[in-house]
Amino acid sequence: GRSLGMQVQAISRSGTNNLTGSVYGFFRDDSLNAKDFIANRVLPYANQQIGGALGGPIIQDRLHYFLSYERENEPNTILTTPPALPAQSFSFDTKTVQNSFLGRADWQMKPQDHLTVRASYWDWSNPFTQVSGTEHPSQAADRSRKAINVVGTWSKVLSSTMLQEVRVGYTHFDWQNQLAIPALASTPNYVFPSLTVGQRRNYPQEFFQDTVSARYDLNWTVGTHDMKVGAEVTGKRR
Repeated sequence: GRSLGMQVQAISRSGTNNLTGSVYGFFRDDSLNAKDFIANRVLPYANQQIGGALGGPIIQDRLHYFLSYERENEPNTILTTPPALPAQSFSFDTKTVQNSFLGRADWQMKPQDHLTVRASYWDWSNPFTQVSGTEHPSQAADRSRKAINVVGTWSKVLSSTMLQEVRVGYTHFDWQNQLAIPALASTPNYVFPSLTVGQRRNYPQEFFQDTVSARYDLNWTVGTHDMKVGAEVTGKRR
């Protein structure tokens, strides 16, 4: 039925009384690549990932923060060889960009009250993609993705055996598939055996979803027994 079969917990870092941080980078380049078998040349490729994290106190022993950020750039080359066009190949530059951000704050309001607020943001985009190795490049798409998550958790110790938790969250997700070549939007598609020339006719596409949720849990320990009761309300907009 509706019983829980699996539970996954993701715990983000929280700041401490010491100001600490880190910076990192990861890089790849086509100077170390071999020639492509079909194009008979080294195709342009690069990948750069940079990021960092910072955490520390706002109020010693009571209020702390943690922040992290990562960006990835991946220039690449799309190479297509449609079987309906023997001995012909097409190559186009493309670039994928991603940004990821995480922020968290922890506030020990009173010895029995703790408040945590976490927020994350992620976006992904590529202006020329979604073309397989056998499709005509006019089928390419301009794609983007975005996700936003915010959650606040208030924990209160009611007694030595009882703990309550209130959690409120908001989630937003949207993706878009646009025409990579807007000038072809008003032109017809030319369909041949094993080949279609022109933009995809089911574009543009857009989907989004907003979700707001609130949850209350009460944990109670009696001797060797643990009991938990609560309720959750969720609302969605699409």
